[in-house]
Formats: sequence, structure tokens, C-alpha cells
Amino acid sequence: MKTININRRIGMGLPEEEGRRLAVSMLSDGSLDAEELLFDARDCDSARLISAFIVAWLQEIRNVAPDSLPKIEKAKWLTTYPFQEACIAEWIAMFEPYGGRSTEG
Repeated sequence: MKTININRRIGMGLPEEEGRRLAVSMLSDGSLDAEELLFDARDCDSARLISAFIVAWLQEIRNVAPDSLPKIEKAKWLTTYPFQEACIAEWIAMFEPYGGRSTEG
């Protein structure tokens, strides 16, 4: 299992900017190539760990490496508070790429 420390990969910018920064970092160093992922966000500032951060992160990954999204959906999270894990799981489950999902068919 590959452990990724979220706080070591982001700065102090807006959550959306830092979400994209995290995605670029993970995509550039091959972090998402591991079969099992563990995201450690215990030392991440709560003001950053919000839905805008997660959605921007997921959107950037979808834009560059959409095949990685199922792995992220199955990933484990370590957070300071249990409610954060529940929120992150919900935001990931509810993620819709910008522009929405296709309703054709």
C-alpha cells in the first residue's frame, strides 16, 4: 500500500489551487500507479480539507488520468477526525466532472 502524505504536497493557497497542485504532484511522480492507496491527511489544515479541494483534485486527475479514479474511490484515508473521512468519502462518491455527466442513452 502506497501512503501519500497530503500536507507535504500542498501549500497555503486557495483549496481549489491546492487540490490541483496535489493532483499534479501525484500524477508527475507516479503515486497513483500503486494498486492500493492510503491518503494521510492527519496534519492537513482543516481549512484546506474541504469539498472544493477534493473536487479540484479529482477534476485534475480526471482530466489527465481518468483511469485512476476507481483506485481513488477505493483508497483509504487517515484524518484527524472521523467526520472528515465520512465527508471525503461522500464528496468522492458525489463527484461529477465539470460539465456534468452524460445523460445520453
